[in-house]
Amino acid sequence: MKINNSFHLCNMNNYNSKLNKDSKNVSFGSLQKIGDKFLKSDVLQGFVNHFEFEGFSMPFAALAAICTCGVILPRLAQARDKDEFKEICIRDCTTVGIMLFARKGLQNIFSKAFSNLSGLPLLKYPDKHEGLFKSAFNYLRPVNGVSILSSADIKSKFTNIDKFRNGIVDFCDFVTKSKGDVKKLFTSNDKLAEKTKQAFDSLNTGIDFASATSEQLTNAFTYLHANKSDTLNGIYEFFRDGKNPIMSKARFYNSTFDFLATFVLVPTMLGYGLPKLMENKLKDKYLNKDGKKEVNNSQDNGTKSFTLDKKYYETLKTPASAKISAFKDFV
Repeated sequence: MKINNSFHLCNMNNYNSKLNKDSKNVSFGSLQKIGDKFLKSDVLQGFVNHFEFEGFSMPFAALAAICTCGVILPRLAQARDKDEFKEICIRDCTTVGIMLFARKGLQNIFSKAFSNLSGLPLLKYPDKHEGLFKSAFNYLRPVNGVSILSSADIKSKFTNIDKFRNGIVDFCDFVTKSKGDVKKLFTSNDKLAEKTKQAFDSLNTGIDFASATSEQLTNAFTYLHANKSDTLNGIYEFFRDGKNPIMSKARFYNSTFDFLATFVLVPTMLGYGLPKLMENKLKDKYLNKDGKKEVNNSQDNGTKSFTLDKKYYETLKTPASAKISAFKDFV
């Protein structure tokens, strides 16, 4: 909850001040440099904003019911033999599973990886998120599991932190509970790192800022906030802008991962991975280790056998006319 109270440590007349747009925001490695270039482009930033997806357009339970009762079960009921039944189980069940679970799981995995790397809290966690199995399951659950922060969530958490009930203390609590890293976050931008160092060094704790832990930094913020120290004003000023670099970075990461999972990884799994799996299943069914298998062909109340070899299997990838021609050569 965000409310105004007497604990504000900033000058209220400075709310409309702007950040220095020429400041360089470098957090880590080449990935950060690439991200900064994207963030500085109005066209690309607008594209990212428009492609922030909020999940399925219908309730998950309804979508799962339609896929199961309207797609899988009818196809299984119309299977002509056990081989086709098995093929439907592999192909269609895998397709539905990828559509329902893979996209969200991939989003969460990417966001978790970059959260660990950057220190930014990018995910929302359910209340019960303990144990290896439970945690892994929560990353795949489309409903009531782990989910990425939306743009609205990120804006409310990463801007105007001086308006939080306990200011920077509540912000650090949010970062910790969301499995972010306070020290990494406050040093992920040069300008913010400088202001944070000034506030920390003002306590004269004897601890070098570079070696300070997230817990020590949080404790310092708590002390400074309780004593209404003006050294926090620079940090509050940094987060006051609605487009501060930390917020923009978090939005860019989550929107990009969502886009990649939806339009690159899932289509690749369905368009390449699954067909490749079915192709291998076909090879295993019709070809032996030597690339040949005897196939019986009943004709005129008699049995005529021919050899289906690897050369014929390759014709399965050719147009229908070529398949017929190749098949006649074997009969």
